[in-house]
Amino acid sequence: FVLFFSILTGLASREFGSVVISAVLKETPLEVTVFVMLVLAAFTTRHDMTTFAYIQLFYLPFILAPALIIVVLSLKNGNILYLQPVWGNEPDIHLIISGVFIISALFQGSFVMTIIIPSMKKARKAMKASIWAIIISGGLYTLIVIATVSVFGTEETRKLIWPTLELSRTTSLPGNILQRLDIIFLAIWVVSVFTTLLTSYKLTIHMLSQLLGLSDHKMMSFFILPFFFLLAMIPQNVLQMYEIIRVVGQIGLILTIGIPVLLLLIDSVKRKLRANNEHISKV
Repeated sequence: FVLFFSILTGLASREFGSVVISAVLKETPLEVTVFVMLVLAAFTTRHDMTTFAYIQLFYLPFILAPALIIVVLSLKNGNILYLQPVWGNEPDIHLIISGVFIISALFQGSFVMTIIIPSMKKARKAMKASIWAIIISGGLYTLIVIATVSVFGTEETRKLIWPTLELSRTTSLPGNILQRLDIIFLAIWVVSVFTTLLTSYKLTIHMLSQLLGLSDHKMMSFFILPFFFLLAMIPQNVLQMYEIIRVVGQIGLILTIGIPVLLLLIDSVKRKLRANNEHISKV
């Protein structure tokens, strides 16, 4: 788990740097943008779990509200014919299953709930909160895909590296107050990447501190930063970066789904054995 979330942290910072230097800071070296984001995340992870939760809660409306506005406004440029047929002319079940696993990998950040639950006052509501989080994030992903495909079509979308960024560039506010919303989207995206990076960074140092038996996680915040930076510099280009993200995400499903299921089965077996032993002792 430590290695998995370390790789996610490095890749998230690399993705941030790639988008920033291609869209805004074209003359800035990639290493500078990646390092700055990692340092900012390192400072933030030094706080306790309560502060970490409040940071995530604070940024949530600044991510959801503008994203929904951009998607809704972009639908006016959409063509419903681009969305038909929904399953394609000759649907390939193997591609559909592969796509399901790729999308499922995007939800692995929800694993942060496992380290927040012990700090919750009402831990029994964790399951309800997780379900709502999946519904909201999954709904937002679905709306973005519908808006992107309806505007560009499937063939054009395949050629775009960052379709959502291009979607925001073709969208404007009513009355031409803002003719392009890509600046707003980039601001949202930076906040979104920061919260994602912060989550994986926090998970890594928290689990590593517990693994090493440390009483305080603060010393790990900057100690492990060079390792994250080296991981971020491994991909040679954007295509290789997203290929690594795809592979790592699918492997991570084995960890984040397989291991909890295995632990649940072990617990069920132990309960049955304990119940049988109690029954035998009574007899």
